[in-house]
Amino acid sequence: MSDVDYDILIVGAGMAGASLACALDGAGYRIALIEASSTDHVAPPGYDERVLALAYGSQRIFRQLGVWDALAAHATPIEHIHVSDRGRFGFTRLHAADEGVPAMGYVTPARAIGEALLPRLPSIAGLEVLRPATVVELAADQDGVEVGLITAQGRQRLRARLLVAADGVHS
Repeated sequence: MSDVDYDILIVGAGMAGASLACALDGAGYRIALIEASSTDHVAPPGYDERVLALAYGSQRIFRQLGVWDALAAHATPIEHIHVSDRGRFGFTRLHAADEGVPAMGYVTPARAIGEALLPRLPSIAGLEVLRPATVVELAADQDGVEVGLITAQGRQRLRARLLVAADGVHS
């Protein structure tokens, strides 16, 4: 028997989980975003100093999610791409202007993506962020899933029709 029922449980508030939560805003779902890292941290561990190359399509998605303006100041456009294999015949060059796009993609620190996504979460209708919370049990049936959590308040059980595992490589 669950303590709380949701439509969707998202495990992980990193780039994938937080982006999904933003994308579901306004869809009318009751969503729980479960994040293991403590609220003592500014952001979950995935929002570190790694520099990422985002495709132009990712930039369009971030714009649609309402976070690109916060991220744009940290993003450097990729205007030209040269693809070759040293010692092999052939190469290709791609230019944003030739493709009719402002950039082929953008380079940005992962930290900046977190700084853009995480402040958006409190404004998402129907979203509850559970942090710190760790999934310790999972059971699926024909109607959905039931998840056991350990939170600062103790054990809790949640039920949902859909579970999204977005908690990284050690999921």
